[in-house]
Amino acid sequence: MNYFLWDLMARSLSALPSLFLVALSWLSFQLSELITARARNESVLAMLERLDDAVFTAVREVEQVLVIPLKRASASGTLGMADRGAASANAAQAARACFGAKSWLDLGATLGLSSDELERVLGARVEAAVYQLRGQPARVVGNALQASLSSARRGGAAPDVAGAASYPDSTMEGNTRVQ
Repeated sequence: MNYFLWDLMARSLSALPSLFLVALSWLSFQLSELITARARNESVLAMLERLDDAVFTAVREVEQVLVIPLKRASASGTLGMADRGAASANAAQAARACFGAKSWLDLGATLGLSSDELERVLGARVEAAVYQLRGQPARVVGNALQASLSSARRGGAAPDVAGAASYPDSTMEGNTRVQ
């Protein structure tokens, strides 16, 4: 009986290296899949960050070049629905140009989105960038300073710059604070 146990243990030990090799190969396969998934996730994250940067840059550019002059030319100081649509379309087109045609196609292929779905994503990101740009406190102070400078040139009363800066959800339009 004692001989049988020693024989069984010797056979088990001889099979141990092959079991260890199988376990090691399975572990290396799992590690390879993990590294591939992480690299893909990092690539997608980098592409989405580049898209956000391109969209935010395009929205700021369109605001400076198109929106501010249209607001100044308007009697009410606001944009109409047609002007808003045109500004949004220009921002989307500028974002696509900043992102580049090849990168745009790569983004669609990486995310697995069709052209129409990618356009909807771009439109949503443009609207989010506009909303984010409206909510920046620096913009509130900048609008207040701009309004005070323009009203001082015309001889009007200066707006309450300190009051506008103390309310983070307010903006200055003309000489009035809007919340």
